[in-house]
Amino acid sequence: MELYKYTGSVAALTVRFGKAETITLYDSYDDSVAPVRLDVRGALAEYIKEIESTDSEERYMNLDWYYDFNMLLRRIEVPGVPSEKFQMAGVPAKVLTQTRSNPDELVCFGCSDFINTSKPVSMGQDDYQNFLMWKRENRD
Repeated sequence: MELYKYTGSVAALTVRFGKAETITLYDSYDDSVAPVRLDVRGALAEYIKEIESTDSEERYMNLDWYYDFNMLLRRIEVPGVPSEKFQMAGVPAKVLTQTRSNPDELVCFGCSDFINTSKPVSMGQDDYQNFLMWKRENRD
């Protein structure tokens, strides 16, 4: 399945009957980039609702949001900076996703806690390999 990428942060969160329903994303570093509204479901919706009630640094960072043709959020990636042990550029610090077969189960690669630094270190090599294998198996 083809996924589209938007880099930005949450500008608005719509909650209906106690569940997150939509998010509006915007790029706080580039006003020329139009905002986008995505539907959110399952575990990703719960994660977004939880983090929006915190003061965690992750909440304010520009994240990479991946969504499908139906404007449904499929994956969130927190960009990372290379660590001393794993010097590969472009490796995220954390990836959050869910399977299509069980959308209420959050799948997390990297740090499972909210990130509280503006420059998080990339996930380890084992987590990154597991993420790549998960992407291949789930065609995501």
